[in-house]
Amino acid sequence: MGYRAEMSAYLATLDETIYNIGTLGAKLNDFSESIDTAAEVVDTIDDIGDYAEKAHEAIDDQLTVLKLSKQAAPLKLPSQVYEKVLKAVLPVVENIEEAVGFLNGDTEDAQGNKKDGEFLSDLNDALEQASGAIGGVADDLEETALKIRETQVGVAEMLTALNHANYSEFSALKASVSAQFEGRNAAVGDLADLFNTALGKVNDILAIFSDAKFELVNEDFGEFAEVSDLIPAGRDRRPDQGAAAGRRFPRAPDRGGGCPVG
Repeated sequence: MGYRAEMSAYLATLDETIYNIGTLGAKLNDFSESIDTAAEVVDTIDDIGDYAEKAHEAIDDQLTVLKLSKQAAPLKLPSQVYEKVLKAVLPVVENIEEAVGFLNGDTEDAQGNKKDGEFLSDLNDALEQASGAIGGVADDLEETALKIRETQVGVAEMLTALNHANYSEFSALKASVSAQFEGRNAAVGDLADLFNTALGKVNDILAIFSDAKFELVNEDFGEFAEVSDLIPAGRDRRPDQGAAAGRRFPRAPDRGGGCPVG
C-alpha cells in the first residue's frame, strides 16, 4: 500500500484505540465505584456490630429494671409485655453481635476478656486503597487518550501536507513515510484484541459485584441503628422514676402493630 492507505489505516486504528480506551476507562470507573460500595458495606457491618453491642447492653439494663417494675401492680402488665418483646429481640441481637465479632476476628482469653479484631477495618482500608488505585488507572487512561488524539491530529496534518506535495522530489519521502507507517500498523494490529481481553475481565468482575448486590445489603442494614435506639438504656433512669412522675413504663414504639425489630 502507498503512504495514503498506510496513514489512513493508522488514523483509523488510533480512532478505535481512543474509543476503546474511553470504554475501558468508564468500566474501570464503574469498578472503582463498586469497590467503594463494597467498602461501605464492610464499614456498615462493622458499625452493625457496635450497634448490636449497644442494643445488647440496653436490653440487659431494661430487663434489670423490669424485675423491679413488675413488683408494682399498675406496671405489672405493661412490664410483662415489654419484657416479652425484649426477650424475643435479645437472641437476634446476640446472633448479630456474635456474627460480626467472628467476621472481625474478635478474640477472648481464658479470663473472658474480649479483644476486638481489626479485620473489617483493615478490609475497608484495603478496599478504599484499591478503589483509589483503579480510579488512578482510569485517570491515566484518559490522559493517554488525549495524547493519542494529539498524535492523530499530527498524522492527519502530515497526510494532508503529503497529499499536496505532488512534485517528483517528494516521491522518496512518501515511500519512506509509507514504510514507516506500515511498521506502525503492524505494531498496533493487536491492540483491539488486547483491549477486548482487558474489557472482558473487567466486565466479569463487575458482574460478580452486581450479583453480590452490595447496595441492597447497605439498605437492609441501614436502619439497624434506628432499631437499636428504640431500646432506652436502663442505666439512664432510676427504676422508680417512671412511677414517681406518674408516667407509664416506656413501651416498645408502635411500628404498624409489629415488633420493633423486623
